[in-house]
Amino acid sequence: MRVRSLGLGLVLVVFSIATGMARPASAADTLVGSMPPAGGIGLVVWSGGTPSALATAASARGCTAAAIGLTDAGRFIGYTLGAPAFVNAAFTALLPSGVLPPQSPLLLVCGTGGAVVPPPATATPVAERRGRVDPGLAVSISDPTRISPGTTILPFNLDPENPKVIEVNRFGEILWEYPIPLNLKRYNNPGMDAELLPNGNILVELPGNGIYEVTRDGNVVWSYLTTKISHDADRLPNGNTIFVFGNDDTKNDPQVVEVNSTGEVVWSWYARTHYDRAPYNAISDQGWTHTNAVQRLDNGNTLISPRNFQFVIEVDPSGAVVRTIGEGILDDPHDPVLLPSGNLLVATQNSQSANMSIPQRGVELDAITGQIVWEFPRPLESWPVRDVDRMPNGNTLITGTSDIVEVTPDGTIVWRLHLTRTFPAGPEGREEAVSVGFFKSQRVAP
Repeated sequence: MRVRSLGLGLVLVVFSIATGMARPASAADTLVGSMPPAGGIGLVVWSGGTPSALATAASARGCTAAAIGLTDAGRFIGYTLGAPAFVNAAFTALLPSGVLPPQSPLLLVCGTGGAVVPPPATATPVAERRGRVDPGLAVSISDPTRISPGTTILPFNLDPENPKVIEVNRFGEILWEYPIPLNLKRYNNPGMDAELLPNGNILVELPGNGIYEVTRDGNVVWSYLTTKISHDADRLPNGNTIFVFGNDDTKNDPQVVEVNSTGEVVWSWYARTHYDRAPYNAISDQGWTHTNAVQRLDNGNTLISPRNFQFVIEVDPSGAVVRTIGEGILDDPHDPVLLPSGNLLVATQNSQSANMSIPQRGVELDAITGQIVWEFPRPLESWPVRDVDRMPNGNTLITGTSDIVEVTPDGTIVWRLHLTRTFPAGPEGREEAVSVGFFKSQRVAP
């Protein structure tokens, strides 16, 4: 035997484990063996399933599961419940599905009253706000003990004659809405964006028209008009606004523009400076680059997603490309963001013919090695996935055309908002779904 630290203050005693060391689990008794006391460690056999399911079974026997440990070919693998994805990267690499096989011998750590691992945040406020039911929306999954608390802001385009930005609670009820003015309603595709600003206003991007800062009572207090805008706009800490242009862009267009509060262009980035060469110069798919996202990084650099090039780039303030991320891995990437860990969280649609057999998914990549450290596939019915956000409790919000799901690190869907409308099968039905379905969403803390 040997002693191994698991982090977070846990120390596990690691044995060479064989299934003969405990009696097999039965359908009625799925977790058997030496159930440890609070703060203790025991040897158990689990009949199979996710770590969260194991935690539920352990709870029924008086153990608040904090962590589990197993061995693979003499190598110790630990899994800490409730921890960020990178903590459990080795477990995810060993079991990508997140499911432990039947008759798994494990070391089980039961937490103490002091909570070695922080309990999941509750999403049920003291006085939860209720709102208006919209027949086009429904929530089919909602676990208030595991979802990240708050409301969700999103563009809602199901009725193209009445597009709007809405804020919904965990029941899918509309708490607030901003109807797009009638003279602007045609500017809703591709890629209407909306985000909450620190001052409580909402920044709304209308593709092909411009950006509007709107108060909660519907007044426009700032705007910047341009036809060369699509997909993404962000307010920066210095008060400037940065946005992208990718829909039907050409080599003469700036793919990223930053403007100050008076509308003066203070920075721009042109893809032609770096990519007007083979194999990129001949690409054309809804524009040359179809750039669809931008993020200003803490180091002053800028993360850009030129979708048609099938990778993400980081450029410095001079516009020089300092690194390329995800080349050969990403397929039609959308809405990439660098996490505090340095990993890249991104939606990859797998739309290219060589990858169409691979499910679209939300992916977390090691930005240096390119290794996938977490992923969650989505079904064809929700194609395309176009937004992936990591939330404070470690869950991930994934936005597809037909639904928005919140997923725990172990792959459990704990919230699902979906359209109630169904679309005809075939290309025409899919095209209609893409044009009126979800595009982006933002979870807003209470």
